[in-house]
Amino acid sequence: MTYFNCYVMPFVKDSREGISEHRKQVMEIMSRGGGVGTNGSTLRPRNTLARGVNGKSSGSVSWLDDIAKLTHLVEQGGSR
Repeated sequence: MTYFNCYVMPFVKDSREGISEHRKQVMEIMSRGGGVGTNGSTLRPRNTLARGVNGKSSGSVSWLDDIAKLTHLVEQGGSR
């Protein structure tokens, strides 16, 4: 048993790979009964050009909303 089961995690990188890795870590922590807070300050603002994909970023708010929805989908084994 631990006394601290909530973690504040920054995004690893402002990229699709970085966001995917962050989502993977969030799912793992949540599935083990932990809580997660996400620091989205590393994500680029909405409508910023995204290199290599000829598109624009949807912004940090959309990605943070995605993480929030993800936390509702992960089964926590009855621990919460």
